[in-house]
Amino acid sequence: MEENVNLSTVIDAVCQEKNISREVLIDTVEQAVATAAKRVFVDREIEASFDLETGNVNLFQVLYVVDRVELAMREISVEQARRAGLEAEVGDELLFQIFYLEED
Repeated sequence: MEENVNLSTVIDAVCQEKNISREVLIDTVEQAVATAAKRVFVDREIEASFDLETGNVNLFQVLYVVDRVELAMREISVEQARRAGLEAEVGDELLFQIFYLEED
């Protein structure tokens, strides 16, 4: 049975071994995960963020708040946002976490 290895531990080891700054390596990991996710979520704008506490990379879909939606996978109307209980104004950028399942 494989053990789960915390990505934070791996990042620390690589930084030490390769003499790379932790921030640079984390940024690289975030970009790589976001790029891979964009292949699955083709029409969506995706951001990845490394969680220092858990050692996980979290994915987020970015939606821009607009008056009238023209790109359904990238925009949300002010009205839709407010109906969802969000205090949003035109021009705001909203992040919605994408949850993914770990394979057994």
